[in-house]
Amino acid sequence: MAILLPIEIIEISNFNEFCKIFKINSEKFAGDDGTDEELIIKELNKISNKNFILNFIDDRNTGYFRIEVFV
Repeated sequence: MAILLPIEIIEISNFNEFCKIFKINSEKFAGDDGTDEELIIKELNKISNKNFILNFIDDRNTGYFRIEVFV
């Protein structure tokens, strides 16, 4: 059985925070240009040499995104 362990786990609340952490200059806005999830996936697909898993975690009060980074 294979076990994959991420090299990094990043938790963010929305697309704007994602752009700050990944140092992305985007003129897109969640709600106008797509959902937070759609915009994050588009930007992650532009990054080469890394693989990502994006999960939305609902913790009853608010939700957040967990990005797991793999090589």
